[in-house]
Amino acid sequence: MSSEPFYLTRDRMSVKVKLRTEKHGDDDVNAYDVMLYGAFANAVLLKLNPDLRPFLYTQEQSDLLDGQTFNTLRFPELGSLDWTLAMSRMTLVIHDEQDEAESLTLTNRDADKFAFSLLPGGTVNLGLRIKVGEIEDEDDLLKLLRASNQQLLVSLQQAVVAEAMNNFEQAEQITKGPMSDERKAAEKAFNPVGAQTPDEVVGDDDEQEAA
Repeated sequence: MSSEPFYLTRDRMSVKVKLRTEKHGDDDVNAYDVMLYGAFANAVLLKLNPDLRPFLYTQEQSDLLDGQTFNTLRFPELGSLDWTLAMSRMTLVIHDEQDEAESLTLTNRDADKFAFSLLPGGTVNLGLRIKVGEIEDEDDLLKLLRASNQQLLVSLQQAVVAEAMNNFEQAEQITKGPMSDERKAAEKAFNPVGAQTPDEVVGDDDEQEAA
């Protein structure tokens, strides 16, 4: 069973900002990582892999009609577990609960260092890193630094890659368009002396049929 890309939607998490040095050519620049930590219902494991929860928790009958719960740990001796997931093209939003217009949005970042620990009763502590890198915009940097060491609403989503046309599709699209004077001149240059362009050949055939 395949899983969808990991995401967060206005989930409250602890935000910690870490400073590091990054090489840009010969120069050292300040770069930043955002470490996110939060407590979730163990349904969050479905966002990592749909097989995780039934493997780590015992499935039980709930009081709800035809419902199931996963509260009992199968392996209570397990400690913190690393999940070697790395995702690119991530958009991180740290929400400003007073004024959404002041929320910090960072696009095209990387997420990695996923780790989680399991608690009895169905709670999962989850952590991950967002590699923010250098921030050139001063307002964004101030928003990020103010967010450090706070419990804030966070959203995280992976951008969809637009499927590029293959070479055949691109060529087909080009031939459908009107022929420019430059293209006509180029085609004549590649034809032998006295040869005709495809448009001229079609024109000659039409004239012969009319005659």
